[in-house]
Amino acid sequence: MSNQPSKLVIEQRIGNRIFEYLNGVIEYEVKPDAWNLNELVNDWEFNVSDTFTPSDYPYPAFTDSENKAMSNVHAAWLIFANATPQTITDEALARSLPEWKFFLTACSFAVEVFSQRGYLDENSEIG
Repeated sequence: MSNQPSKLVIEQRIGNRIFEYLNGVIEYEVKPDAWNLNELVNDWEFNVSDTFTPSDYPYPAFTDSENKAMSNVHAAWLIFANATPQTITDEALARSLPEWKFFLTACSFAVEVFSQRGYLDENSEIG
């Protein structure tokens, strides 16, 4: 018997990391010193590749609504990333950009969507 997690369990774990990321963006807006904005922006790519492809995040680990919300976040993330320098040195200035507000709104909506199911089990497959 293998101790390796199944593909679905790995997908569930990825979904949880995405959910954590989205919550982290919201936390950053409330408490900016909790994160480094450069790291926050770059961390999206740890679990979501560019170009975002919904089929990479299949059901049942991801719902259609979660996929759509992730797609919106990805588009907003790209817009914000393109509006800022490679290394953000003035976080307050970056957070004053309309692109940040757009990104924050997309993340807030995605948190609402992901919250409908909450965090998924990381050790056994969901049904």
